[in-house]
Amino acid sequence: MHAHIQKWIEAKQKVPSHIYRNAWREIFPSFLHYQNVVFLCIGTNRCTGDAYAPLVGTYLKDRGYKNIFGTIDQPVHHLNLQETVEQIPSDKTIIALDAALGRIHHVGYLFLEEGPISPGSGVGKNIPPVGNYHIKGIVNINAGMQNQLLLMSTQLDLVMDMAKQTAFLLGWLFPKRIYSTPT
Repeated sequence: MHAHIQKWIEAKQKVPSHIYRNAWREIFPSFLHYQNVVFLCIGTNRCTGDAYAPLVGTYLKDRGYKNIFGTIDQPVHHLNLQETVEQIPSDKTIIALDAALGRIHHVGYLFLEEGPISPGSGVGKNIPPVGNYHIKGIVNINAGMQNQLLLMSTQLDLVMDMAKQTAFLLGWLFPKRIYSTPT
């Protein structure tokens, strides 16, 4: 974890967007651009906490992004994840997003890591890992047997704020540009 983010977490303060931007810029390779990434937003619209990633997908789609799989209207979840992944062209870098449960002092934070994410692991689902990079939004605490209930009773304002911040950051890191072809 980036030292600046660790400092904010230890102080139990919300991490400012510019801290994430700088840290994430260090993790994402410079060759990644809007044209060669796909945002795979995993979650459901039936559970407040698990709506984090579909909300990110919706916010990005509302900004005109086309490289989105998973929105509030068309969620990607454990029942359709495999068939959705099969639709993604193999030359695209997948940035998978999902809600997660964690320690109390991590609630409200976003974690970006290289490598796949294991969706549903916090609620006991055994779903194959997916993604080249992943972003976890820590929406509530991990309480073992009560995790499904905690996801359902997560504060909607927290989830929406986290989703807006994530969409803003992804828009900053992967700006949509119109490229013209030479004539």
